[in-house]
Amino acid sequence: MRGVARYCGGDVEGALADFNAALAIWPENEVALADRARVYLAMDDLDRALRDAQRAADIEPDHETAFAIIGAAYERKGDMAAAADAYDEALEIEFFCDCGAIDFDAVEAAYDGVDAAAE
Repeated sequence: MRGVARYCGGDVEGALADFNAALAIWPENEVALADRARVYLAMDDLDRALRDAQRAADIEPDHETAFAIIGAAYERKGDMAAAADAYDEALEIEFFCDCGAIDFDAVEAAYDGVDAAAE
């Protein structure tokens, strides 16, 4: 949780250190992997973001955050087809989010834009 708090506070280096420490203890923790992937995405380290997010999704196939990060990383890399596939996986998973209201219209609009670019 400290890593999440640091990330939300803008301390990506501190967050990365916390997630690295957590993963040294429990390397297959899909939540910590997805959170570290989010940090890598914020650092524009797309290959590491993809690696961690994919590991999280492999461990927990219903981990919607992992698929959303995979989509965002592929989108930044310009691979719109892979981004659309990952976003589609994320949208297929019914999930609970305690981080506030989700603007589903904006999510659908972003997905539609990526999906159209992939065609």
